[in-house]
Amino acid sequence: MPLNFPSNPAVDDEYTSNDVTWKFDGTVWNIESGAVASPNSFATIAVAGQNSIAADTAADTLTLAAGSNVSISTNSNTDTVTISSSAATNTFNRISVAGQDDVIADSSTDVLTLVAGSGMTIVTNNSNDSITFTSSSAISSINDLTDVDTATTPPTNGQVLKWNGTNWAPATDITAGGGGTDADTLDGFDSGYYLNYNNLGNKPTIPSAIFSTIAVAGQSNVIADSATDTLTIVAGTGISITTDPITDSVTLTNTVTNTTYAISAETATGGVNLRLTGSDASTDDVKLAAGSNVTLTRTDSNTITIAATVSGGGGASNSFETISVAGQNNVVADSSTDTLTLVAGTGITITTDNTTDAITITNSSPNTSQNVFSTVAVAGQSSVEADSTTDTLTLAAGTGISITTNASTDTVTITSTVTSGATAFTQLSDASDLTVDEFYLPAITKLVVTANGTSGYRFDQYGTTDNPTMYAINATTIAFNLQVGGSHPFLIQTAGGSNYNDGLVHVSTMGVVSTGSNAQGKTSGTLYWKIPSSISGNYKYQCSNHGGMAGTITIKDISVI
Repeated sequence: MPLNFPSNPAVDDEYTSNDVTWKFDGTVWNIESGAVASPNSFATIAVAGQNSIAADTAADTLTLAAGSNVSISTNSNTDTVTISSSAATNTFNRISVAGQDDVIADSSTDVLTLVAGSGMTIVTNNSNDSITFTSSSAISSINDLTDVDTATTPPTNGQVLKWNGTNWAPATDITAGGGGTDADTLDGFDSGYYLNYNNLGNKPTIPSAIFSTIAVAGQSNVIADSATDTLTIVAGTGISITTDPITDSVTLTNTVTNTTYAISAETATGGVNLRLTGSDASTDDVKLAAGSNVTLTRTDSNTITIAATVSGGGGASNSFETISVAGQNNVVADSSTDTLTLVAGTGITITTDNTTDAITITNSSPNTSQNVFSTVAVAGQSSVEADSTTDTLTLAAGTGISITTNASTDTVTITSTVTSGATAFTQLSDASDLTVDEFYLPAITKLVVTANGTSGYRFDQYGTTDNPTMYAINATTIAFNLQVGGSHPFLIQTAGGSNYNDGLVHVSTMGVVSTGSNAQGKTSGTLYWKIPSSISGNYKYQCSNHGGMAGTITIKDISVI
């Protein structure tokens, strides 16, 4: 148990605890009398199935050594030893992809490598434990469109894209340069109706109500109200409309196929003008204007470059057409507005960032497919084995053991609750009315000393008389149990008023021992006076604060009694 030696002791000061007295020699405390009490301690440490460890001496030390994958930390303030496992588990045990061979961790240090396939980039961030999968594919030119073939037949000046039954490919326009050959192609009528300065009066007869009713399945009918009524066909989103008055045809074209008719281009304010040339083309300019996130650039008379100003897919084309996963059916885009949906399976979370066009796939349950412990072996005991990935190992506190856990640091602390016995006299349950100072030394008598205000000292064996004359015998020990209050320090003096220090031993209620001059002036505890055999006659007791609190102690010589 700890010993509370006095601070700043003087030479020959004594300290007693559990019947053992130490004396200060100016440098160290030495045992003066008594035997060193043996506190409750472990003389032998037994580990089941192992040789016992026995203490060889009182100062022997038990050393706990950390073995493989074990760390040990101590806390002297709480008297705890924490034994922690530092073994690394397989952080992934089995990665399963439907239709693929499972990827299994071979050891606790095995590494799972993600490989970026064609059109994919992978970025990791160890600060937030994330892996980002990003498609690196983007349509940057017309050659990136899967249904346009300019490689087999490279285009030449003046050609247009025509559908050949399989792909859009460069081909010759209907007429050289695409322009009309005469005005007759523009009048919208055959025979004698054509634009001619001398034929301006030759006008065709317009029949009344060219259209009467236009029926569209599932829609309300459009009915002509008069002979001059006009039917207007409006191009909706992704639709372009062209008319041919010669063939009386209206062509509605899906513009999301990225079909580009770059025939003759001229730079114009706010965009680029297209001039259609050929035998059946109008001479009016068609202006291409750059919309949001699009730039138009004329590089020569017949080429217009349409470029997206943002990264990503190719406008209205299928930004993905086929997603291929080895061993799985391909995912094919059915249209330019088709959507690819990524579904988070068990233990996976998916987050998207439309600012960076990023999709982050995260393993949200890295330990769901592994036994975090397989077998726990204790020497001399049956092994504890995990039965499944969700099995739980329970540590039970036996007698004299407490167990605490910390989920945030993943630690289990096992602490002995067995104490080593009382560390102070006051902790003894059968000595609650005693303090150690009261029986430190054997004495011929013990006098309980109190103070009557500032008038005088009283001693229990002398009744209520203030400052009575007391009698003692040399070569014996008397004890003064001081209960005088803090303002009446008790002194032993000669008859002439000088402090007499020989044979004085003071013991505090906590067992602190002072001797000689250091034993003077105390107000509590017990003052022992081991009266020397060489003295006799009158001595005195005196309060150092009040001159009237004083009395005579007459010492009788035992040899003449």
